[in-house]
Amino acid sequence: MPKAAASRDPPSFGVRPRVVAMRQIRALQRSLSHRPLFTSRLSFLNHLYDHLLLRRPALPMPFRGKTYSLRLRAFPHPLVARYGSSDFDIASEVLIFGEYAEAARHITGLAPRILDLGANAGYSLLFWCQRFPECRVPAVEPDASNLATARRNVELAGASARIRLIQAAAVGRERRVFLDRSTAQCAFRVSDDQAVGKAVDGARVETLLNTAGFTGRVDLLKCDIEGAEAELFSNGAGWIRRFRLIVVETHLPYTIAKLTSDLEANGAAIEPLRLEQKGDELGIAVIAVRE
Repeated sequence: MPKAAASRDPPSFGVRPRVVAMRQIRALQRSLSHRPLFTSRLSFLNHLYDHLLLRRPALPMPFRGKTYSLRLRAFPHPLVARYGSSDFDIASEVLIFGEYAEAARHITGLAPRILDLGANAGYSLLFWCQRFPECRVPAVEPDASNLATARRNVELAGASARIRLIQAAAVGRERRVFLDRSTAQCAFRVSDDQAVGKAVDGARVETLLNTAGFTGRVDLLKCDIEGAEAELFSNGAGWIRRFRLIVVETHLPYTIAKLTSDLEANGAAIEPLRLEQKGDELGIAVIAVRE
C-alpha cells in the first residue's frame, strides 16, 4: 500500500559499493604514504596517476602504457615506469624492499656472472649492477615492451656495457612458444597455444649460457618466469650444477617442494638458504648448489 511503501527506508547504495569505496580510500592512503620513497614531487605525482590508472584499467585515460620518470631515494639513478602497469610494484619490491638481497649476500666479489631469466622492466638488473659494480648479466625477457623498458632503465643507469638483453623465453625444451599478454606486465606467460598471442623463441639454459659466452660455473641464476619454471627445472640435468646459487620465484601449481625435488632429481646437491611462501600462489627460494 502507498502508506507502507512510504514508510520503507530510502534507497541506499548497498553494502558492497560502500566496501569498495572504503578499499579505494585505503588504497589512496597507502599511495599517499609512499611520498617519502620519492626524491621529487613530480615523481610522486606521476606515481599517483599511475596508481589511478592501475586501479581503473577500463577508464579511457591519457598516457596509459606510456613511460614516466621515477626517482626513488633507494636508487641513485632515474628510472622509467609505464603508466597503469605493474612496474612500480616491481621496482619497489626489488629496489626498496630488497627482494633479492638475501641472494646477493651469498655472492662474493664485485664481478659475479648472473643469468637473469624474466628481466621484465629491468629493475632486477639495476639491483645487480648497484650491488656488484663489475657484474656481467645476460638478461632474458620474452615481451618486447618489457624489454624496451628494461633497455631504457639500463641506459639511464649507465649499465649497458654490463647487461646483455635477449628477447626469448626460457624453456626446458627448445621451440617456438607463444606469449599470453592478457595479465599484468609482470605476469605474462608462455604457452604452446598459438591462439594466446605472438610467437617468441624459446631457449634452453644451455643455449643462453653459450650465447652469453659463460663457461665454467656461474655465480647466480635468477628465475622469475611466471610458471615456466616447472618445465625449466624438470629438464635441468644438463645445466643445474653450472650455477653456484639460484633464486627462484615459484608459481602454483609449481611449489618450492617440487622445485627442490626437481633439483635433487637432476643431480644437484643443494643447501636451502631461504624458502618462503609469499602468498597463496607465490614462493621464493634461495638455494646454494654445491659442486
